[in-house]
Amino acid sequence: MKVKITIKTISKQIDIVADNTEGVFTYNGYNVSDDVNLFVNSVKELVGPWEESLINKNVMDGISYTIRVIDGDKKIVRKGQNKLPENFIKLEQLISGGDAYVK
Repeated sequence: MKVKITIKTISKQIDIVADNTEGVFTYNGYNVSDDVNLFVNSVKELVGPWEESLINKNVMDGISYTIRVIDGDKKIVRKGQNKLPENFIKLEQLISGGDAYVK
């Protein structure tokens, strides 16, 4: 299963790629020494119920995100712009240790 996450704010961009079939786990291009299986499964479980697209057209300087989970023939894609799912903080908590994991 492969997970690709992109989160953009005005001052920062986070790119995460995790693929448990190839053992790849990167945070902004740097290798991460964390459990890739746990990460991809946690992301899939968390974002699966989210709406496919959340957009607030009244805000122009907020956050945007794109999350792709590819599991064989199944693909989950979630996108948002200036509006976040109610439990987005759980995703942030899941990836918040990224800088600490960079080798």
